[in-house]
Amino acid sequence: KPGLSAYKNAPSTAGSSLRPLLDHARKFVPSEAIATTPVFLMATAGLRMVGEAVKDEILASVCTELIASGFSFSCAGGATLLGGADEGLYGWVTVNYLLNSLYSPPEQPPVGTIDLGGGSVQIVFGSDKAISSDTSKSLTFGAATHNVYVKSHLGFGLDEARKAFLTNLREKRGSSPVSNPCMPRG
Repeated sequence: KPGLSAYKNAPSTAGSSLRPLLDHARKFVPSEAIATTPVFLMATAGLRMVGEAVKDEILASVCTELIASGFSFSCAGGATLLGGADEGLYGWVTVNYLLNSLYSPPEQPPVGTIDLGGGSVQIVFGSDKAISSDTSKSLTFGAATHNVYVKSHLGFGLDEARKAFLTNLREKRGSSPVSNPCMPRG
């Protein structure tokens, strides 16, 4: 925290925000292995919402910092902006990998996921029914193939929903101090 999108007004400083993460990684990666340990950055919805030019400036700052970090990093493909569907799929794979549900025979059937982020929400679940090609993916792990429904809703993450709610509340109740009917008093 904060995410890279918080640097939209000072994009050239975004890369330095990664230093605490890189320092933390150095505690676990042996010093002789740092130069051969690959690092990747995959930004999500918050960065998708800042606009193309600002996104490019932020990613350039990130690339500069990661190249200087000493870890193995290539700016081409090493710092990318994930699409919403990929963001959802990575989360689904992570959860089901941890549940030992991806490979045959699974310990339990795969579970669906709802990932409520700051800028978007992703919904992913297995499906045996035919789904339109723009919302379906087929993933294979070993001998097990999983057909999944994946949908990302940009602008419906927690931070964006809160922002929209408060804007709507202010518009309906005027500019004077407004009490929030969804929050406890005091």
